[in-house]
Amino acid sequence: MTPKLPSFASMFRLRKFTIKDARHAEKAVLLMFAALVAMTGSISVASETWTDSTGKYHIVGDFLALRDDVVYLRKENGVNIAVPIERLDEASQQLARRLAAAPIAESSPDAEIRLLLGRLQTGDLRALWDSLPDSYQADVNEVVQTFGQTMDTEIWNSGRRVLGKLVKVLQGKKELILGYPALQELEMDMAVVDKNWDIVVGLLDAIFQSDLTDLEKLKAFDGTAFMDGSGQVIIDQIMVLAKAMEADVDAERLALPMEFPGLEASALMDFANVQVSTISRDGDTAVVRFTKPDGETEDEEAVRIEGKWLPKGMVDQWAEGVESSKQFLTMVMPEQLKEARPMLLSPLSPVRIVEGVLDQLLAAEDQAAFNEVIDGIMEMAGGMMGAGDEGGMMPFEEPPADDDAAFDDPFGGAPAADDDSAFDDPFGNDP
Repeated sequence: MTPKLPSFASMFRLRKFTIKDARHAEKAVLLMFAALVAMTGSISVASETWTDSTGKYHIVGDFLALRDDVVYLRKENGVNIAVPIERLDEASQQLARRLAAAPIAESSPDAEIRLLLGRLQTGDLRALWDSLPDSYQADVNEVVQTFGQTMDTEIWNSGRRVLGKLVKVLQGKKELILGYPALQELEMDMAVVDKNWDIVVGLLDAIFQSDLTDLEKLKAFDGTAFMDGSGQVIIDQIMVLAKAMEADVDAERLALPMEFPGLEASALMDFANVQVSTISRDGDTAVVRFTKPDGETEDEEAVRIEGKWLPKGMVDQWAEGVESSKQFLTMVMPEQLKEARPMLLSPLSPVRIVEGVLDQLLAAEDQAAFNEVIDGIMEMAGGMMGAGDEGGMMPFEEPPADDDAAFDDPFGGAPAADDDSAFDDPFGNDP
């Protein structure tokens, strides 16, 4: 049984907010969450004057929140900022604490969404988690824990081992990789690649070192701890990458191999230009309007669950989606893993072959040795493709049972005769 999860894109008809290419993926994800979820917190609509600890600088802005000794403010130009409280003068610190502690009237859905946008603009990943009701957080924890408990430990660790070796190759063999002759023939700005290399590898390493790759930690997953710990480390690294690449990547030029998507730091600032308003409310239901700078609007229904405003479509499908996910993890996935285990753990499995190549690359001490490993892999891959073109069987390939089977996907999928998406770029770009 395939798990049926809430369809966020169709729920909010995100096609109206057109995403042209992979470079806007980060913006799409964050904008989707901004439209999907809302959060509670201390919200003030009155502008205040804030002064820094030196007394030299002043700004006028709305107080949004005080969390973990960071003051979140919305400036008059609509830009949201995060200021460590110790960088404010004593009067401004007292004002922030007073506004955070003051009892306030119940906030509207649009005010809560604006607070979420403000926190997202500062790279505060925890805002997404805080937007969920306690029971929903418990559901997410249970699903992740169930995955950790049912995943095959040996299969998981073999994949994690390969990821670790990949990170080591990228960290230790940068010069040899960039020195590979074939790379010089690609239309890339190698200076940009070189400058951003360590940041990209840092992101991969942050993922590798995070709780997401530790099966034992997944078995006891706690979303709050993850968002405050390794999850925030990952988002911090993404923000560093976005800022580093913003000046180097434009809409027509690739900056890294394999069409690595450029992340635009300015995308986060676009949130300040999306106007949010509550146009009607009846108890725990409301209609929220999102207005783009060009005047285009979209209205969405929201409902309040355990004090948190959420999209009605998400609420309607949540219980079914969680239950379907748990059924898949406990009934379907174990059987699939059992069936695939011999192949995945065999010496000829793709994972073991990749691991062997990474070991050879790690052992290469100079450019000639490194090139020899890559050339050997390219030659082997070319030979396998050539064998297929000549009508012969690929190594380890089972002969087809009938003529039609020869055109089936070798991994068990049905042929996509009329599906144009089968020819799309795997990174989401138009052909």
